[in-house]
Amino acid sequence: MSYATIMHIYNNAEYLERVLGAIQSQTEPPVGIFIVDDDSTDETPDIIESYWIPSIRLKDYMKEPYRRRARAFNVAALKARQTYPDAQHFLKVDGDTLISPDYAEKLLPHMVPTVAACSGVSTFYHKTRDLNNGAVLYRVRTLPQARLMYGWDREIQLALIRAGYRIQVEPSATYTDLRPPGVMKPPITRVIRNRLARQAARIEGQVRRVI
Repeated sequence: MSYATIMHIYNNAEYLERVLGAIQSQTEPPVGIFIVDDDSTDETPDIIESYWIPSIRLKDYMKEPYRRRARAFNVAALKARQTYPDAQHFLKVDGDTLISPDYAEKLLPHMVPTVAACSGVSTFYHKTRDLNNGAVLYRVRTLPQARLMYGWDREIQLALIRAGYRIQVEPSATYTDLRPPGVMKPPITRVIRNRLARQAARIEGQVRRVI
């Protein structure tokens, strides 16, 4: 099962060389990498150029960081489809996320037809219930476009569950957040709404699979 790595990054010069080194040293290597640079102002563009990695730089300004990240993810997925048309999966890796050497090798066996996404476990959060969004393996043909909204990555997860697909977490595959994760606290009403939507999506996905 072939996969390409996609990255959407902004001002990750401090970590990028380590992150790229880990991707290129995978025991199950990708067919290639595509990077979307969201108009970084540090040395990130110079590092990308030195690695000769296919990339594109976005310059249209969006005020909200989460909307910019969602847009950059969509562009990365689109360009990777064009650059690596034979890739069956995309491994999305954040610019400050250091994946273990066997990360892809441990996730790929989970990608059976009923599974649309799989992740390992963040050494910071240690969560094994939902996808850990620092490094996620997506099936290309089932990957929806991200909505330009807060929690866009979780919305992708919900869309896949609603469509009847499963998501997996492999506890033995780990990654490290090189930059301490920032904490964004949405309104409590949004938290409750997201939890209810996730529960409904899981139920709906189970029903569809049974039918």
